Amino acid sequence: MRPESPRHPAPLLMALVSLLPLVGLLTLIGLLPLATGCASQRPTPTSPTSPPTPAIPNSPTIPGYLAERSDLRNLDTSSLRGRRILLDPGHGGFFPGALGPDGLTEAEVNLGVALYLRGMLEWAGAEVYLTRSADVDFLSPADSTLSHDLNFRVSLIDSLQPDVFLSIHHNSTASKDPDINETQTYYPLGDDGASLDLARSIHRHLVRNLSISPAKILPGNFLVLRKAGVPAVLGEPAMISNPVIESRLSLAASHELEAQAYFQGLLDYFSRGRPRWHGPVACGDTLHLAASEDQAALFFTFQADASPSRRAPGPDPATFALTLDGRREGFDLSPDGRTLTWRPTEDLSPGTHRLELRGSNMAGRATPVCAIHLRAGQGRLVELEMFTEAAPSQVRVLRWRSQDGRPLPAGFLHGNRGHHLPTPPAAEGCFLLDADLDDTAWQFQPRDGAKRTPAPIVARHTLSRGSHLRLATIGENPVFASSRRPPLGWRRRLPQPGSPPGGPIIIQDPGRPVWLEAAGLLPMIRPSRPGEPGTMPTTSPLWRPRLLLPSLFDRTIVLDPAGGGTVDQGRFPMGARGADWNLQTARHLKTLLEGAGARVLLTRQAEEAPDPRVKVLLEKRNGADLFLTIGRAPVGQPAIVLHHPGSVLGEQGALAVTRALAPLEPCNMESSYAYLLRHTSCPALEVNLPSPLDTAQEWVLGSPARQMAQARALLLACAAVFTPQGKLPPTLTADSALALLPTRPQAADLDRALWDGNFPWHPPRQDTQIWQEEPEGLTSWQDIGWPAQGGTHTLELHWGGHWQLWRLENKQNGWEVKLMMENR
Repeated sequence: MRPESPRHPAPLLMALVSLLPLVGLLTLIGLLPLATGCASQRPTPTSPTSPPTPAIPNSPTIPGYLAERSDLRNLDTSSLRGRRILLDPGHGGFFPGALGPDGLTEAEVNLGVALYLRGMLEWAGAEVYLTRSADVDFLSPADSTLSHDLNFRVSLIDSLQPDVFLSIHHNSTASKDPDINETQTYYPLGDDGASLDLARSIHRHLVRNLSISPAKILPGNFLVLRKAGVPAVLGEPAMISNPVIESRLSLAASHELEAQAYFQGLLDYFSRGRPRWHGPVACGDTLHLAASEDQAALFFTFQADASPSRRAPGPDPATFALTLDGRREGFDLSPDGRTLTWRPTEDLSPGTHRLELRGSNMAGRATPVCAIHLRAGQGRLVELEMFTEAAPSQVRVLRWRSQDGRPLPAGFLHGNRGHHLPTPPAAEGCFLLDADLDDTAWQFQPRDGAKRTPAPIVARHTLSRGSHLRLATIGENPVFASSRRPPLGWRRRLPQPGSPPGGPIIIQDPGRPVWLEAAGLLPMIRPSRPGEPGTMPTTSPLWRPRLLLPSLFDRTIVLDPAGGGTVDQGRFPMGARGADWNLQTARHLKTLLEGAGARVLLTRQAEEAPDPRVKVLLEKRNGADLFLTIGRAPVGQPAIVLHHPGSVLGEQGALAVTRALAPLEPCNMESSYAYLLRHTSCPALEVNLPSPLDTAQEWVLGSPARQMAQARALLLACAAVFTPQGKLPPTLTADSALALLPTRPQAADLDRALWDGNFPWHPPRQDTQIWQEEPEGLTSWQDIGWPAQGGTHTLELHWGGHWQLWRLENKQNGWEVKLMMENR
């Protein structure tokens, strides 16, 4: 029962607390039990193993806390060295938390686990802090609410800025039902990136060590999670209201076993790197832009790890996504793929705007979301100039630009003779005017209908005889029909004058190199000097880009990662879940399909498991061209792809999947009347990938390289669905491409590669660096090649701080390669 009023330490101690800084406060909190006569001995092991403890109560019908404790000395714990970790033993003091049937309090169990975990992490070299190290709360005479206690814990996150925050709890049912027991791992609602990665790593080992079922990963909106600001997890491994579990949790051996699960989960999380963004201001802060500074570029650098000396997987630029007020934005990307540059693509309205940046490394570990707030200035004028080339051509060009150089929003130039010209969001642009267009005055009107009509300045100029205007219009491009423009905008890899990606780019200086990329298109690369290799001619005034996979460009595809919530889709020997693998493979495939120019929708982004009817509605409302479910075959059975017997394209796609997956694993095909196959209005496939038989297979099938290879196979199959006779596109494997290069790094030294500016490749051997061992078969399978349709391709290589950009041309007598750029 809850006491009527809070307990407080002696007034003298409270007075001292109010005068101490944070470090002193933490020290004093640790001493409070001694002052109040409630000393608590820290059960920290001096080595990774502890002395024998009393046997855990055994009840074969109730699982949980029966496994043997591990010997952690055999693990490579170097990825934990130097990590700053904040542990939060939930409740304490006035707030005992849940109560067991025999009176065991959640607060004391939480603390026991946290103290064991602190000892293990410090032994591994981590920098560990606890919100409390004794049975205390954080109330004050002025505020004795639970909210005050929780906000104090959050204030420690703000002060310490840890790499991760872990809140340790144990659950109970509202009805105190003694028969219910389950494991729940919570991550902050809405953070489906770094926090969900952390939750999956921890949950996997909690399930493996404790063997409690059911086990769920859930989004939570607890105060300490939603205000954390760093990757955060709240664990509820077991129900203290279960009398058998309560009796086991009363023993130190159970605390140690649970602490080992948390320790191994944290080790798992950090072993794949701790990437983050470094921006113009700290993530979460506000950047004030004066009216003359709205066009200023903002730079964000991908840091593979907080420690520069620590080797970690490099960036995967294909996963970089930048949004402004929820709308996806284009950006520039440095040649090394690490620095992202953004300029507003339209006039920012006065007020506050939210800019968010996401991304992952090549091992699939997500960065924490970097969100900054922008406060923008006011509007301005538009200047117009009319150029008329001298006889005999008499070509007329209308050039427009914002007076202050900042990009304008998308809009129209309205002429005084009734003509109007659409303008993309950019700072400047040009129009080649028709002969019958005789307007002499123009007004600019934003497309959104805002009441801003800057007064134009009209001037006439005549270009000298023989002058030329090189025009490459990016975005609103006359080369494309309206439905054939790059769906995700342009990425600019070299600094260019003029407007940002998405607006017109005027290429007038033949000595300036060009490197532009867009989803679905061969990169646009022009060297600085004539005769040097590139992908576009140096003399043509207009570049006509080539589609990489024409059958996929502008398609809409729905990907359905099976499982989620309580549907595991298989639980494997080391604790991995099929549902998580399905989602990871679907995300890799989404990256590849978007790189081919397709529009891709996921039926789930995290742990939620939508109703099948919701999935069908998603396909229907978006007019999808293909619906693809990614699931798991039963253990011991080969991969299998299902299709509806009445779907011609479905059967064609199923056959393509079996052929595309053949280098990785055998795959059967069958017809099925499953609900999603029957009720989708577009061709639908269900691909069930293999499940592991043992830990060795789990290493292989769970590796990022294998999941990326499976995604490449499915990319080829998706392309075949929409080609005559379901023919797979030609491919070139990474090993074959590297063998063509006269000077190149060793495959084992590669950090990453990028084919045609859109298709990333993760070297399989990097997975052995992550796990510090090479399970048999990890690199023995044949890789899936990149799509090599068409004659010209680009290959970008990164290793050890170096990068190269190659052009590969498939000619009648074989491949011809030329080095276009490098940084040494």
